[in-house]
Amino acid sequence: MSVTICEDDRQTISCEGGATISVLEASYGRDDNETCPSEFIRTTSCNAGNSLSIVQGNCNNQSSCNLFASNSVFGDPCFGTFKFLRATYKCIEGTVTNQ
Repeated sequence: MSVTICEDDRQTISCEGGATISVLEASYGRDDNETCPSEFIRTTSCNAGNSLSIVQGNCNNQSSCNLFASNSVFGDPCFGTFKFLRATYKCIEGTVTNQ
């Protein structure tokens, strides 16, 4: 499953039936002109390097979590460009334990 959240918006992702979230990919920045259209696009090649670790830290092993696409969360990888958060995740049945 995947979710795209425009800058300064929030969204909740969740899994049902006791399953938990496992974040596979996450990117806060911009890689095209079509997603979250804006007149404020100076680049289509920027990404906050900490995107995946932040989203995993907030969401992994939870049944639901709130995501906030914001410079206050991820930093500003491209000043003057309207960004978005794109995350891909799956729901895992049962309990995940670390070895």
